[in-house]
Amino acid sequence: MLPLTRDSTTLTASTLAAIEADATSKAKTVTELAESPNTIYVAFAGSFYAQSAAHLFYWILRQLTDKTIYIQPIEAFLYHTLAYHEETSLLVLFAEPGAENIIARTADAARITETRFVIVSTPLPDIIAARIGKENLIEVTSQRPSVHYMLLAAKSATYLAEKFSGIRIRVNRLLNELSDISYVYDSLIDRYKQFINDFVEAVKAGKELSVYASTTMLPTAYILSGYIHKANVYPVSSLPVHMTARLLHGTVLAMLTDVEADILKEARFKLSMYTPKDTKILELVLHTDPLTAPLYGSLVVEHAIDKIEHSLPSTS
Repeated sequence: MLPLTRDSTTLTASTLAAIEADATSKAKTVTELAESPNTIYVAFAGSFYAQSAAHLFYWILRQLTDKTIYIQPIEAFLYHTLAYHEETSLLVLFAEPGAENIIARTADAARITETRFVIVSTPLPDIIAARIGKENLIEVTSQRPSVHYMLLAAKSATYLAEKFSGIRIRVNRLLNELSDISYVYDSLIDRYKQFINDFVEAVKAGKELSVYASTTMLPTAYILSGYIHKANVYPVSSLPVHMTARLLHGTVLAMLTDVEADILKEARFKLSMYTPKDTKILELVLHTDPLTAPLYGSLVVEHAIDKIEHSLPSTS
């Protein structure tokens, strides 16, 4: 059920603090490399934490700056976009292990088309790293790359928003909120302990898991689906549709923020009419800024996965 090997050490506030310190340093490097592009292409190679980080990075910049920003899998940019890009553009690629060849081709294409680029990757073979150039490469050495990538994406996007944006109040609030995520980790886990315990119990039951995520919470959903084989991710707007069509079964998880909770009201109303009695709907509703919600949600998911892997006692 949990396909990816990770560090045997569970995530704690202290281990998170070490990851966060490194992510903060690397995020500042991303900001320095970015200069001042008119267009930003956000790409990902991999469907787990690379995709999660790319979407988090994209949405922060999309909401807080007036830059033209696109997000797609890297092959879309590589084969269909870079040749026609505008001047003063920037490509930011988040990549997972196994993407080494397409990373190298991306670096080559970016140079040919005179596109500035930054590649965030786990450690690469020396020959690939040299081909990219240290000035364009952010290597993440971590036993918890999913956490590392999410923190790096959130912080670097916010630093860039500080550099580019005129929305000072919200940017400053976001900078303050992201300044010490490890400090609030224990209270975050305590706040969502009931969800964590219910989720762990549901996953251990071995039933298929259907995840319905709002647009802002898709990064959290991608993190979850990277760990659990039987997890299918859908837009949260599909939840009442699937209910009406009687397509729900197993365990259903809805992920969204409180500002997007109207869809849940409809789902709760339809629950008894259209779903089997053994269908269980779990709700992860984040009560925070929608731009930081996927980061907090991913930490909640990471803790829940730790409990499943290490058979930790129920959070109390």
